[in-house]
Amino acid sequence: MWHILGCIMYADDLLLLSASATGLQRLLDMCDEFGVFNDLAYTHKKSVCIKIEPHCNRPIEPMSLGKVCLDWVNSFKYLDILFNSGST
Repeated sequence: MWHILGCIMYADDLLLLSASATGLQRLLDMCDEFGVFNDLAYTHKKSVCIKIEPHCNRPIEPMSLGKVCLDWVNSFKYLDILFNSGST
């Protein structure tokens, strides 16, 4: 039996994990709905997307958190851990 971990949370930091762009957008939509319902705001300038896979040069779909489009990056830090897409 497989179990999929869709997010990692520490204090007010959240890392969403998905095997597909469609799945990632669903997670972002759930976060947005939760935020609206609970009157929570996200720091959009700290919210980014990264694609880690062998074919990183394929076109990627735009992702949004609410009405804000998120940037795609090649690396980012989460809790002082550097994540890198593997592309240069």
